[in-house]
Amino acid sequence: MTKQALRKWFNDRTDKVLEPSEQDEIFFRLVEFIYQKNQLQWIIEEPEIEEEDWEEIIAELENDKPIQYIIGKEWFNGMEIVVDDHVLIPRPETKELVDWVTETAQNGEQNFIDIGTGSGCIALSIKKAWPEANVFATDISSKALNVARQNALRQQMDIQFIEDDILKSELVHNEFDVIISNPPYILPKERNELSRRVKSYEPSIALFTEVGNALQFYKAITAFAIKTLSEHGYLFFELHEKYAEVTKRMCLEYYEDVVLKEDIYGKQRMLRATKKR
Repeated sequence: MTKQALRKWFNDRTDKVLEPSEQDEIFFRLVEFIYQKNQLQWIIEEPEIEEEDWEEIIAELENDKPIQYIIGKEWFNGMEIVVDDHVLIPRPETKELVDWVTETAQNGEQNFIDIGTGSGCIALSIKKAWPEANVFATDISSKALNVARQNALRQQMDIQFIEDDILKSELVHNEFDVIISNPPYILPKERNELSRRVKSYEPSIALFTEVGNALQFYKAITAFAIKTLSEHGYLFFELHEKYAEVTKRMCLEYYEDVVLKEDIYGKQRMLRATKKR
């Protein structure tokens, strides 16, 4: 099969599940994954193309499996992050939250904790920005923590990973200068509103609340922060835009200088709160 024939076959097979703009990006990500060649190398060289190398992968794409789970990685904040179906796929909105944290918090030997770390992308980004910081990362899922540990090892970063359920956390006797979380906030009844890529492949434990309360985990983390946040500490949340205002009102009961921040799409997706003096 020629390169031109492969590209036409790929486009024809994925036409119903991928947008035209996605087809270009995903095709060349798969070229790199299968042949270990970048786009320029692919153009100038003549690799040996076997249809069977692509058949299973294209079938997975036809079933809406995210490309990140197919190739087992995603780029985040300049780092190659290992992912599998035990962790959420790192997203650009989370990078915006990380940027806000690093713009706000003071550099130095501070204690950071990332609650519900998943792949570890937030914790890794904090450690990348401040190597001298003490970074802790928790998750209820031991399988997610295994992925996060693998990422820390690949990045040669020293992060303390802890299996912990924030709804009954055992870490309430610690003190942290910055608490960060992108917790579950989707109600089980909203499952059908999600794309097939998300609801069929990303881990439900990281997406959905356990009860009919979208603020379940925000309330638990807020209560945790009341006990553990240092005198001048900050609490950061990633939010669903439709819960932004109600989360802010909840935080104003316990914190001062509660600020919502829009993402690049103009949606209120982030919150920062400062502990009351």
